[in-house]
Amino acid sequence: MSISYPLILPASPPGLASVEMIGESLAGIAASPFTAQQQIYEWPGQFWRAKCSLPPMARVNAERWISFLLSLRGITGTFLLGDPLGKTPQGTAGGSPIVSGAGQAGKTLAISGLTGALKAGDYFHIGSAGENSLLWSQDFTNAAWIKTGTIVNSTSIVGPDGNSYTTIEINQNVAANGFMYQLVTDASSPGSSYTFSVWIKSGTLTGNIALVIRDGVQGNPGIVTVTPTGTWTRYSVSTTLPPSAAPNVIAMIDPVNNAGTGTYYLWGAQLERGLVVNNYIPTTSLVSGPTRQLLKNLTDAGPGSVTLDIFPKLRTSPLNADPLILTNSVGMFRLTSNSTPWTADKAKFYGISFEAVEAL
Repeated sequence: MSISYPLILPASPPGLASVEMIGESLAGIAASPFTAQQQIYEWPGQFWRAKCSLPPMARVNAERWISFLLSLRGITGTFLLGDPLGKTPQGTAGGSPIVSGAGQAGKTLAISGLTGALKAGDYFHIGSAGENSLLWSQDFTNAAWIKTGTIVNSTSIVGPDGNSYTTIEINQNVAANGFMYQLVTDASSPGSSYTFSVWIKSGTLTGNIALVIRDGVQGNPGIVTVTPTGTWTRYSVSTTLPPSAAPNVIAMIDPVNNAGTGTYYLWGAQLERGLVVNNYIPTTSLVSGPTRQLLKNLTDAGPGSVTLDIFPKLRTSPLNADPLILTNSVGMFRLTSNSTPWTADKAKFYGISFEAVEAL
């Protein structure tokens, strides 16, 4: 079976014994050889490094971690990592905090909609374009997807990534109609724009399939009908939800006007903010994105509209009304080396540690 990145840290105990988070800022200094006067220049780059250590463990547990590290294939693969003690805000942060104003850049971020307070050291990331908001984007059999009809993992159809185990076979029939959807809660969704995309390939069913974006109340503000072929094709639909929409988004796949029976195949679903299709990001039980993870609040923030001092700096400008994700904020990292060492001692225990850098 193939491996899809980013990976998630092994869930089985033991977990990490320690995580050292290191904030890197790129700055240069030049000192006069005559007066020793210094000139400092701050470059744009800021990012996170991490040093991770695991407790001594027997082979039955160690091999899970060794396999995880080897699966990254050196610096090639990515994985999700965050401060294990910083999963929730320290203060009384609440409400529906969102980005206040487009075109922001640099060390600060203006937000609104926050009730209570964020405190120095709280973590968050911005839900924005280029992030996949769907869970289990390659496993439509998961309960995160509401569905009818029969849905099975296919072992005979090779997916667009060249592997077959991620392919999903949809068995359509007259009674069930074989549709599926996933609902994403987003307090800032009214009036916001979204794009839903998925790869589809026809099987014995050759009729039309609709891609739909809607909220839970307003009907179908965004719908595109496609006719899949025998070649994997990534189809998409984009729409802006009405200001009166409910605070959620539904991404649906529906073989409309097709009363026949048969099969079709799906791979790699993605729901993202904005009206542009970006690179596909696989997800499992966590939503992730390629940038803007682990933005750290460096000053206390009061209620209402506030400006946060953040680390690292904004790498791209977020959209106005992009939501702030305040809990379980994780970043996407890659190993700093192509070598993956571990030790085995006479007491039959393994020692494992590794270093990582934020994947930019």
